[in-house]
Amino acid sequence: MKLLQELRHENIIRYNDSFFEEGVLFIVFEWAAGGDLKKVVREAASPLDESVIWSYFMQISEGLQHMHNLRMVRRAEDRLILLLLCPPACTPGCLSA
Repeated sequence: MKLLQELRHENIIRYNDSFFEEGVLFIVFEWAAGGDLKKVVREAASPLDESVIWSYFMQISEGLQHMHNLRMVRRAEDRLILLLLCPPACTPGCLSA
């Protein structure tokens, strides 16, 4: 949890607290007024515009890069996450500049 407490980046939701209750770990993060990405995608009245998708993708990538720079994410995990997030026409190699 100490790593989460120290993690500060505009594209990563902030950790506030954690506690155990009846043997269950609860983690409290900052409030995300816009909801999560899953909710945005599911509740969209029409397919998201490509520019919006790229904006989300870049925000996620910047957050992952910050975590990678802090050695919180290893390169193998980076590649796996990027493969899961990358649109079909894009490869992880196209993002390394």
